[in-house]
Amino acid sequence: MGFADLPDEKVAIKIFQQSLTRDRLAHAYLISGGDPVTLEAFATMLAKTLNCETPPQRAPSGLGLDACDHCQPCRQIAAAQQADVSWVRPESKSRIITVAQIRAVMEAVHLKAHASPFKIFIVSGAERMNVQAANAFLKTLEEPPGRSVLLLLTTEPQRLLDTIVSRCLRINLSGTPSMDADPEGIAWLTGLSRQSQDAKGRIGSRYRMLGDLLARLASKKTKIEEMLTSSSPLETFDDLEPSLQDRYKQELAAAIEAEYRRQRADIVSLLQWFLRDVWLHTLKTGDRLLHFPNLARETQQIAARITQEAALENINITDQLQRQLNTNIQEALAIEVALLKIAL
Repeated sequence: MGFADLPDEKVAIKIFQQSLTRDRLAHAYLISGGDPVTLEAFATMLAKTLNCETPPQRAPSGLGLDACDHCQPCRQIAAAQQADVSWVRPESKSRIITVAQIRAVMEAVHLKAHASPFKIFIVSGAERMNVQAANAFLKTLEEPPGRSVLLLLTTEPQRLLDTIVSRCLRINLSGTPSMDADPEGIAWLTGLSRQSQDAKGRIGSRYRMLGDLLARLASKKTKIEEMLTSSSPLETFDDLEPSLQDRYKQELAAAIEAEYRRQRADIVSLLQWFLRDVWLHTLKTGDRLLHFPNLARETQQIAARITQEAALENINITDQLQRQLNTNIQEALAIEVALLKIAL
């Protein structure tokens, strides 16, 4: 499979090939999109292209611009059997990328390639790095070794640390990740709409919304703590060595934090999609593009009260909130400021 087999990704392919043509290959790429399968297929093609022995096209620098898909490195990479191409994926029941996995990458990245032009490390589901793993990975990005390329694949780039994002060249694949709401989420959005309508944006209404959202988040965190603690070795073994106990405690705390951040991001994403529907109503696009058609009446009522500019700014506010929540900012304060700014 060559780049020609990815016809929907012409823009992304062009960005990568231009960096090769200009001899400006980045040491790290952040590749985002809505389909994990396409993300991994694209990353595999990049790995083949960089290590292909007989590329059909070459840049002036000598680097290949596509893969032949027939040489030994291409075939080995396709079969995930190439020693110079390593994959990191979420592990364990909690589906996180641990600091131990990232440390293994940090050790390997400084070794010389076995027989290839480049050593390539592909982190699939990069948004699932826990806090310790993300901070450890940042050290590698700050001091990138030569002839190594890091590919971070994610369907939720907003969950990555800003310091990681800023050190990568962004490539966005086609497709937009979808956010479906469960009945509990729909009920929360409906309640939010009613509160805004009843109080017409008064300060008391906003703080009731804030209280409801913080209570929802607290409930999520409690459930996460109970679920992950029950499956921790700390609950299974009573005679662990102190050093092992400390390690498991740290891993448990990191796993709880990572899963909480994921579920918190999902809740804010629900609000973003809801406010996107409000914005679409202000554009008078009809109901066919709505993400929550069952909430069309609620979003239409809000749209009737605000301007098109305010509706668009609402989306910007929640996007900024997502980014802030991935930093060390105080959670309640960031959410409070955002809810006070949103026009409803």
